[in-house]
Amino acid sequence: MSEENAARGCVVLAVLHEGRGNAQTKATNWVEEKERLLSFARAAEETTGEKIEEVLLMNTSQEILEGLSSNFFVYSASQNRLFAGDAARCLPGTVRALVLKLLEKEEIFISESAPCWRLREAEEWTAAFLTSTSRLVCPVRKILVWRERTPNKVQRKTPRPGPQRLADAAKENKKTYQASAEARTEADGEKEEQEKEEEQEEQDEECDKGRTEGGQVVATLEFDLQKERFSLKIAEMVREAADAASTVVAIADESSREGS
Repeated sequence: MSEENAARGCVVLAVLHEGRGNAQTKATNWVEEKERLLSFARAAEETTGEKIEEVLLMNTSQEILEGLSSNFFVYSASQNRLFAGDAARCLPGTVRALVLKLLEKEEIFISESAPCWRLREAEEWTAAFLTSTSRLVCPVRKILVWRERTPNKVQRKTPRPGPQRLADAAKENKKTYQASAEARTEADGEKEEQEKEEEQEEQDEECDKGRTEGGQVVATLEFDLQKERFSLKIAEMVREAADAASTVVAIADESSREGS
C-alpha cells in the first residue's frame, strides 16, 4: 500500500463468525461462506456510505480472529501492547511474520492473542491495522460492527395456555383453593411473560427501521491516525523492508545474469 493510501486509512467491518474450521487450510466451501460475508460488506457500504476494505471475523466471545484475506492487529498506547492475533486460530501470513520480526527490536509488548471487542475501552485501543501480501500494512481508520438480521419468530402451533384455561382445569379437577391460587399465580406469570415478549417484539420492529435485508451496523470505533501514528509507523517499516528485499533480489538476479 502506498504511503498516501496508508495515511488515509481504511474502514473494516466486523461480523459474527466463529472462524474457519481449520484456519491453516483453505476449504472449498469457504469460498461460498466468504461470498455471504462479503454481502454484508456491500450492505454496510449502502447504509453508511463508507468503502469497506475488509471483513473481520468476530466470534461470540467478541474476539476478532482475522480478516477474510488479512491478519488483524490492535495497539494499546497506554499498555504499549500489540495484540497480534492467535496464530492457531487464523491463517498467519508472511507480512504478519515480518511485522513481528521487525518489532523484536522495539520495546513493545507483543500479545499473540485475538483482540477482544468488548475489552476495547478497558484496553484503550488506540490503533489497528491489517496485513496481507497485497496490502502489506493497511492502517485502520474505523471499525464497524455488523449485526446480522435474525429470522422472524415462528408462530406457536399450539395456543398459549391462558388464565381461563387454567381456571377451567382447576374447576374440572376440583382443586383446592390453594391449588387454584397457584394456578392463578402461574397464569399471571405467563401473562407477564407474554407482555414482555410483545414489548420485545415492538422493540425489534423499531430496530428494523433503517436496517437492510441482511442486518445493520450496531457499533463503531474510530482511530485518529495523525494523533496516534503507530500503524503508520508500522506501515513505513514494512514498506522499507519490502523495498530492501526487492533490491537484494534484483541485485542477485543481475549478478546471476552477469555470471552466466
